[in-house]
Amino acid sequence: MLLVKTHMGYSPIHGIGVFAEEALPKGTPVWRYEPTVDHRFGQAQIAMFPKIFQDYVQHHALPLPTIPDTLLCGDNARYINQQDVPTLVPQGDEWVANVDIQADDELTLDYDIPYDEKFSIAPPKSE
Repeated sequence: MLLVKTHMGYSPIHGIGVFAEEALPKGTPVWRYEPTVDHRFGQAQIAMFPKIFQDYVQHHALPLPTIPDTLLCGDNARYINQQDVPTLVPQGDEWVANVDIQADDELTLDYDIPYDEKFSIAPPKSE
């Protein structure tokens, strides 16, 4: 769940991106995992969905390397693009500003960070 004001716009990285509305000092929490908003799916769960939704999840969700799950953000955070030197890094259950971010800077993540070591998303609760 995004914690700061953002807007979507054209991204030279991948067409659509998420941009800061205001300056965010390094270390500012920008996003937090909120299970009532953000959805964590196991691969078996995804396989049970209709193909059209599987394709949607594959395109919009963040794979969690070495955890056999995928994270689908329930807000515009799903449009945060990949960048090798990102503006956001995982810290606990949050993504925080990795640098001082200026208004209108694109918010980016390194999708290849091993989230099992740096990102402590709690597993989905059994029903």
